[in-house]
Amino acid sequence: MGFRPNLYFSALLVIALILGLPLFAGLEVTLREGTQSLNLAWHSTQIGKSVFVALFATIISLISALGIAAHFQMRTQLITWLSLPLLAIPHAAVAQALGLLLSPSGFLVRALSPEITGYTHPPSDWLWDQHPAGWTLIVALAIKELPFLLILIYTYSATLPTHSWTRAAQCLGYNPAAGWWHLTLPHILPRLVLPLFVIVAFCVSVVDVAALVGPSRLKTFAHSLQQAWQSDTPPSEVLAGAIWMLLVTLALLLLMWGLVHLSVRGMIGAMSWQRGHVGLRAGSSPGLGTRLRPRLGTGFGERFGESLGPGLGLPRLGAIMGLGLYTLAYLSLALYPLQSIIETSGRRTHFPDLWTGNFGLKAWDQALNLALPTLPTTLLIGGMATGISLIGILWLLEGESRNARPAPALDTVLLMPLFIPQFAFLSGGAFLGLKWGLIPGLGWPVAVWFHTLFIMPYVFLVLAPAYRGFDRNLVTMGASLGLGPGRLFWRLKLPILLRPILYALAWGMAVSLALYLPTFFASGGRFQTLLTVGVTQLAGKGDSVRAVWGLLLLMLPLCFFGLVTLISALQSANRRGLRT
Repeated sequence: MGFRPNLYFSALLVIALILGLPLFAGLEVTLREGTQSLNLAWHSTQIGKSVFVALFATIISLISALGIAAHFQMRTQLITWLSLPLLAIPHAAVAQALGLLLSPSGFLVRALSPEITGYTHPPSDWLWDQHPAGWTLIVALAIKELPFLLILIYTYSATLPTHSWTRAAQCLGYNPAAGWWHLTLPHILPRLVLPLFVIVAFCVSVVDVAALVGPSRLKTFAHSLQQAWQSDTPPSEVLAGAIWMLLVTLALLLLMWGLVHLSVRGMIGAMSWQRGHVGLRAGSSPGLGTRLRPRLGTGFGERFGESLGPGLGLPRLGAIMGLGLYTLAYLSLALYPLQSIIETSGRRTHFPDLWTGNFGLKAWDQALNLALPTLPTTLLIGGMATGISLIGILWLLEGESRNARPAPALDTVLLMPLFIPQFAFLSGGAFLGLKWGLIPGLGWPVAVWFHTLFIMPYVFLVLAPAYRGFDRNLVTMGASLGLGPGRLFWRLKLPILLRPILYALAWGMAVSLALYLPTFFASGGRFQTLLTVGVTQLAGKGDSVRAVWGLLLLMLPLCFFGLVTLISALQSANRRGLRT
């Protein structure tokens, strides 16, 4: 890359074109074409179900993450190691594992039958693999979003004197969880607004997970729109649905912002009220009084803040829910290897035996015959999109490090593709591509561009803290040795930052593997990735076939991260300064 004084602004321009052009062009087409048919009649019930799923999945994952963070403050490394595998694997793999565990002939029903459940045959009224109200979908989404929030909470906590605040609260008679909830959470919660926006937007527009564990009779809004796009439904009606999805998401984002704002103010007011009741004065503990000074009436703080605090056991409830989600996730995933070698066809026979006793690799043969041809396409699209994202973000961050006044709203702008439901602008972009003949003729470049839209924000999230936290003294020392900006970047910064760069690459590949809608809209049905074929194979097949595809979707991103860990260990083996 060329290094010039205007490096930062040229990077901003290039990234604005990469992210902004398809985003705003897609939204413009969606709004222009969709407003011709804004009929809500056939969407209203599905919109309500999608809102229900998005809100509860977000709230459950948030409360669970906060509860675990409050109760396991001294076990952050263990929780991080439990979170990273779930964070890496696609949503579809987790959803399919959950569906296999909770199906009428799944492991859970078999393990409890007939002694507890009384079932001697697979129950026809057992609906927990695709619950009509969407609870299975909610649990699947919460399992994936919980580790995402926990990693962010730990990242934000590292910049705060959390342990000092917890010890001060213990001196005042609070247990560690209550101290964390009252003192640390008000500082962390406002920083979780943008991540919560990302979660809400994703939950509203998710398709692949809804196709696997979502309600099968009355589908979610996004799933119905995706099927309408494939059918003979006029494009204007589908784009009208995308407009409604956009409006609903905007309303949910405003609601989430309001809830977080009120929660923070309520907790501050409640702690001030409690401080007066235990005899604590503003000057009795340095820093505590000023940080917790009420900004609103104590009546509101007492009522609202107490409802959020340990008085009703919300942290304890969150910790229990979080541990339950982790247990459910790993129990589901642990069943994959065994189920993949059990010869089955549809529902297993010999109910309620845990397995038939017939083992074989037939399901593996069938799955690999379909999966292997998709790997070149999967890896090529992911590799190109991740490479473009990495170059763009490094270009931007290096320019930012030399610019005296970086853009204050840069982080928010880079995350914009994650705040908007995918269907809302991808459908418009696909409509425009079909109209101009870009799809399916130029489906490959379009797919890479669509994937880059979503990979670049995640690459930025991984690299920005490491790059911005780079020791400036090392740069000063390098410059004093005669190294120019270019040589400093290549010979000093890149070797030291190799580990986060490698993890950004692995993260980008994992994100690419999990992108269903961008591939669906860009391909026009002409080419397929491992996920698009996997979603088709995961629905309506025998348990062994579904388990194999779930394993394939699980193993590939884990291979990426395993390879990155190995390279990082080899690179820093004899370089103590690069160890982290």
